Amino acid sequence: MPMTENIGVRVDLFKRTVMPAPPTTVDDDGSYMYEKIAFCYIYPLDVTESSDGLCRMPITSRTGKLVARIKAQYFIARPYAGSEPQQMIKTRLARGNSKAWQLKNGGLDIGHRGAGSARRTDRSEKVLENTVDSFNYAFKKGADMVELDVQISKDKVPVVYHDFNVNIVLQKKDRNIETYPVNIKDLTFDQLQMLRTNPVRHDGDSKPAYEFDEDEGQQPHNQPFASFKSVLNHVEPQCGFNVEIKYPQKKINGQWEAEKSLDLNEYVDLVLQDLCNHAGDRNIIISSFHPELCSLVKLKQDRYPVLFLTQGLTKKWMQYENPLNHSIEMATYLALSTGLYGIAAHTEDILRDRNLIRFVKSKGLILFVWGDDLNDREVIAGLKKEGVDGAIYDKIDLYVSKEDRLPQEGQHHEQHHEQQQSVAMDVQ
Repeated sequence: MPMTENIGVRVDLFKRTVMPAPPTTVDDDGSYMYEKIAFCYIYPLDVTESSDGLCRMPITSRTGKLVARIKAQYFIARPYAGSEPQQMIKTRLARGNSKAWQLKNGGLDIGHRGAGSARRTDRSEKVLENTVDSFNYAFKKGADMVELDVQISKDKVPVVYHDFNVNIVLQKKDRNIETYPVNIKDLTFDQLQMLRTNPVRHDGDSKPAYEFDEDEGQQPHNQPFASFKSVLNHVEPQCGFNVEIKYPQKKINGQWEAEKSLDLNEYVDLVLQDLCNHAGDRNIIISSFHPELCSLVKLKQDRYPVLFLTQGLTKKWMQYENPLNHSIEMATYLALSTGLYGIAAHTEDILRDRNLIRFVKSKGLILFVWGDDLNDREVIAGLKKEGVDGAIYDKIDLYVSKEDRLPQEGQHHEQHHEQQQSVAMDVQ
């Protein structure tokens, strides 16, 4: 429903009464009589307020009696306001149809957070997820694209990191170690660079799962919290990006994933600004679990295709409050109504009902899939054969199809083990 600071909306409520059909006519449905019983005004929105919110307005009967209240969620889409906005327009016109490069016979292989989630200890490179080295490693091993996560630091720098918070370990002489979570939005980019990662075991053992050499731990492109700008500039230009923009949402239990930081429009503009200034001709798709964020990205630009991410009916994670995230069908209808390129669905839902592949494709949408169930070569190949356009999975070097693999690479198959990360910061 389009609204501005100058336009409001009047909502009229009617009661429908079924009238019997005349005996001389054949009318299986009968006829209806509509009677206006109440109305409501939704006044023009104050565009100086937050980009999203909830408006509550009283519903009044024809006699002036207050009978109910209407609640409506809204978000305000503002034009892209980054530096040199005309540059995006010029490059968009020069590029032509952005869909042409996306499609590939046999489907795309997309490296989840590069070479896989957590840190790879099964290879000599020992690359860490969401780092330049991880992205380049995955591309070298046959990935068409890499998936990466972007969010904004306290000083408004887009950084590449998955979780909304980090566990800070305060170490002070002669005192016990204290650990507490800190949101990424509450740390500046420079503060994030001071953090050092040290994987810990899932069983709670505080002993590190392995140690890095001093020189190895200082490799700048194998460290977390890289700026999005740096990633755009240092990853091989032929490597495509699936950029997931992270923004907190409310879960179905009423709790938020994290505290909101910047206004939604400004948040999106900061990411688009880095893309505008540093992406060059790189092939890029933008995605998000946040429905309004996907709509904003689509409205602000049309150079980069947008996918809506959905976790569907899985029990692995708590559902979002927004029902648009609850099923592949709902995600599909959102993509159709907002002009998105397609959806990225959780593989668990697809494996439960493969007819969903044909459902999405019948609507003319692109379908990507993601999730732990994809860490199997046969599953990947089977879903691609049925029409999936892209598979986002860990350990691209182990599961990418043989014909796409570089000739010098051997084939190995090892069990996938994720390791949780903790970060530590020395406190003087």
